[in-house]
Amino acid sequence: MTLKFHIIRDYRNFFYSSTKPPDSSVKLDLLAAHLEAAGATCQVWDFRNIDLSADWDGELVVYQSCEDRGLLYKDYSEDVILALEMRGAVLIPDFWAFRCHHNKAIQELVRDLYLPDSRIKSRVFGCFEDLEKEISSVVYPCVLKSAAGAKSTGVSLCKNERDLRKKARRISASIDPVEWLKDRVKRVVRPEYVPVSQHKRKFLIQTFLPGLGGDFRVTVIGERAFAMQRFVRPNDFRASGSGRRTLDDPVPEVLLDYAFDLRRRFDVPYCSLDIVMYDGKPDLIEFQFMTFGTSTVNQSNRHFVETADGIREIKESVELEKALADAMVFYVRQKGTTVGLPRAANQ
Repeated sequence: MTLKFHIIRDYRNFFYSSTKPPDSSVKLDLLAAHLEAAGATCQVWDFRNIDLSADWDGELVVYQSCEDRGLLYKDYSEDVILALEMRGAVLIPDFWAFRCHHNKAIQELVRDLYLPDSRIKSRVFGCFEDLEKEISSVVYPCVLKSAAGAKSTGVSLCKNERDLRKKARRISASIDPVEWLKDRVKRVVRPEYVPVSQHKRKFLIQTFLPGLGGDFRVTVIGERAFAMQRFVRPNDFRASGSGRRTLDDPVPEVLLDYAFDLRRRFDVPYCSLDIVMYDGKPDLIEFQFMTFGTSTVNQSNRHFVETADGIREIKESVELEKALADAMVFYVRQKGTTVGLPRAANQ
C-alpha cells in the first residue's frame, strides 16, 4: 500500500525551517519528490484550511511548530493538531513531542519518564513561591533555566541560595500592576488572604556537571545521524550559542550509539539532541523533536549510520529534504503506523 502523508505548513508557507538559505522553508516540492521516490505521496495543507469535517481516522499527519515571539502562532497550531488527533488522525510525531518544543519544563518531565537513569536531574516549578517551599533541598551549584528560550537564553549558573533566589525571581516575573494593587487591598481587608503570585513564569533547576568543555549537537533523522561538536566560551559553562563549533572532529561511538537509542526510546522519526560526555559516558542535556535547527544537516559533509559491526561514518552530505522523506517513510514502516494497521508496541 502506498503511504500518504498530510503535511501542514504555516501562514508563511513554511514547513520546518532551513538554514539553506537562512530563514527559509524546507522545499515542499523537493520533499514530495523524495517521498514519491521512497514509495509515498503527500498532500499539503495550511493550518487555516484544515477540514475537520472530513474523515481523518488513521490518516498520517506530519506537522510543525512555530518560533514566533511569544509563541502565539504555536498556540494556535496546537489547537488545530489537537483537534485533528481528536478526529482520529495519526500525528507524526505524537502530540507530547510538540509540547516539548520551546518548553523545557515538559522536556524535563519527559526526561523523568524516559530517562530515569540520567545523571542530570531537574525540578520544575510553576512559580517562585513553589521554589521557596523547596529551596532548602537544592544542591549548589545548580543550573537555572527559564522554560522558554533557545541558544542558552534564560540559562544561568547559581552558586548559592541567595544567587538562586535573585535569578529565579527575575526569570519568573509575571507582574500585573492591577492584580498586584488588588492584592494589596485584599491583604489589608483580609489578613488571612494569600496573594496571587507575581512570578508565574515556569522555570527549572538542573544538575550542574562541572568541567565540561562543550557538547555535541546530534540530529538523528531516521536511520542517519549528523553531529556537530560545540565548545564553551571562555569563563562560561554554556556551549549552545557560543559560535565555537566543528563538524569534522571525531565523534565518540558510544555517544552516537546513545543518540540512536534515544530516537528509538522516544519513538520519534527525528530529533535534535544536545549530548555531553561526562566521566566517559554520554548524557542528554536538552532535546527537540520538531522545528529544530538544521545547520548540523545542511553544513555537514558526513553522516553516521548503524550497522551490525557498529557505527559507520559515511563521507557524503545528505539533502535535508531527502533525509526527512526517508525518515518519515522509515518510521511509519518500522512502526506499522498506516491506514488500517495498528501501531506496534515500543521496542
